[in-house]
Amino acid sequence: MTNTSGALPAKHKREFLVENCELRHWEDIEPYFKELLERKITSVVALETWMHNRSELEAFVSEDLAESIVMTRNTEDNSLLESYQFFVTEIEPKIAPYSNQLNKKLMESEFLNQLNSDKYRIYLRAVKKSLELFREENIPLFSQIQTNSKICCR
Repeated sequence: MTNTSGALPAKHKREFLVENCELRHWEDIEPYFKELLERKITSVVALETWMHNRSELEAFVSEDLAESIVMTRNTEDNSLLESYQFFVTEIEPKIAPYSNQLNKKLMESEFLNQLNSDKYRIYLRAVKKSLELFREENIPLFSQIQTNSKICCR
């Protein structure tokens, strides 16, 4: 189904993050990462809820990044560049270790094999690959690459 009205689709109601959550500082979202990391998973339903909550958090972060990337359309607005640079130097490097730990938690869950394999096969394959590729020492390199690529393209 295609949206032909030009209007943005309605946002889903949040179930994990507070409705008025904003990403201005790392401290705005760190508690959510910590909660996911510390949450006990006691059933396959609890694992799916945990995965859904994680997805909501990741979507929120991705939306914030997308707003920062708007700078590629308006290169005269320095505040957009600063917003993007803040995201890739202050937020993403702090998310990466949490994301890796959450991937480990998922793959080590005793309920993993009870998930619907057809529904989650591709996602779980991507998580496994992320775990294989993750290196703590690469985090600052990714930030530097992203910052330099946006500056050189101005």
